Amino acid sequence: MKQIEVEIIKQSFGKEGIAYLDGKVVFIPFSLKGDKLLIEIVEDKKDYSTGKIIKIITPSKLRIKPVCPNFSICGGCHYLFTNYSEELEFKDEIIRNFSSRYNMPEDLIEKTIPSVKELNYRSRINLHITVSNDQVQLGFYEYSSHKIINFEKCFLISDKMNTAIQELKSNLNKNIRFLKKITTTLKEIQVVEYSNNEIIIAFNIYREYKELNRDYSEFTRELIKKSSNISGAFFIDHYKNSFKRRFISGNIKFYYKIDFKDVTYKFQVTPPSFFQVNLDQINNILKIIYSNLEQFNDAVLLDIFGGVGLFSLIFGKYFKKVFLMELNRSALYDAKENLNLQKNTKILSGKAEKSIKVFRPVDKGKTVAIIDPPRPGLGGKFIKELNRLKIDKIIYISCKPSTFFRDLDYLSSHYDVKKIQPIDMFPKTYHIEVIGILERKNSSKNSVS
Repeated sequence: MKQIEVEIIKQSFGKEGIAYLDGKVVFIPFSLKGDKLLIEIVEDKKDYSTGKIIKIITPSKLRIKPVCPNFSICGGCHYLFTNYSEELEFKDEIIRNFSSRYNMPEDLIEKTIPSVKELNYRSRINLHITVSNDQVQLGFYEYSSHKIINFEKCFLISDKMNTAIQELKSNLNKNIRFLKKITTTLKEIQVVEYSNNEIIIAFNIYREYKELNRDYSEFTRELIKKSSNISGAFFIDHYKNSFKRRFISGNIKFYYKIDFKDVTYKFQVTPPSFFQVNLDQINNILKIIYSNLEQFNDAVLLDIFGGVGLFSLIFGKYFKKVFLMELNRSALYDAKENLNLQKNTKILSGKAEKSIKVFRPVDKGKTVAIIDPPRPGLGGKFIKELNRLKIDKIIYISCKPSTFFRDLDYLSSHYDVKKIQPIDMFPKTYHIEVIGILERKNSSKNSVS
């Protein structure tokens, strides 16, 4: 392929820098604004092209030496080659670019709230595994492939988690014979560190071989016995989304502790239940929500996609009624444990667009919805139901700006966007958390029951 010289103009929402060639966008992975590069076009589409760096002719002044030797090979990190202040500027620009696509005023957008920690912030990671030449390959995928990158240290997790992963890998290599029998069904391994620094290992399987039940149990027992940094281990059966926890060894009942307004809250979160991975940043999310709830002391709260009950537990005391809606069985199991003493809260299981249909608008009181959906965002049917309920205020939390702004655009016929607050939950990656505050247009007093 032809080699071309280009200059990177800006960063994309992704792993790439952006250059222009004859007016056409060219995405170049692991390039940085200000780089002058010799590239090769590896994919040429009608609207854009993708390039590969052949040579850095003149490096950007923003470049620094990455702390990780696997950077640009491993697909896990994207901004290890620049200072954190520059990364935050890129993220601010990316959010502004999304807002301009939907003609939203820039003055609604706040500066990105920095993470308390730039590195060592993740409390959970998922590792891929395979067996090759009787050796375990355990790690992250190489960029744009399914080849596994073995690593000795990941800079996004704690030293204890890194040590536990090496203990895990050593134990897996001692059990190659067993591992080969289940490797086609063992898709991922989740490593979780809790607030007391206890670590558990969850093996995600998509088929359980009944004839190997004794082997599964012996394997987890041996792992706990031989690993000083691992407190619990078990298998999760994902068949038909059952999420059954099987062959448990050690202790798997650990908690995340979140301090807010001089109160310490404990949350049971058992894999595969979701919880924010950057625990230090959760407080910033809570502060933003709290500042928009003070006028609703006698209102109804809808905690939609409520997970294990983070928002229901912390903010439930400010509302006369709380309704948590969640589909995931594992999260529901933990939510019931976390909210078992909260008498004003009802937990509804099922898809959000179906659960929300049980509510009806009434004449007095107010309604607030905290909505924290997965990456695909909200569907058209769900948004139609939100509009029917005449909710007074929506606090929309998203980990994917593209679907966030799309959904805000859909909601704009019934709601005014009052504020957009980016929060950096994922330093050294391109991912950005965004919170939107929406108020119903010409809102009269409405509620649901």
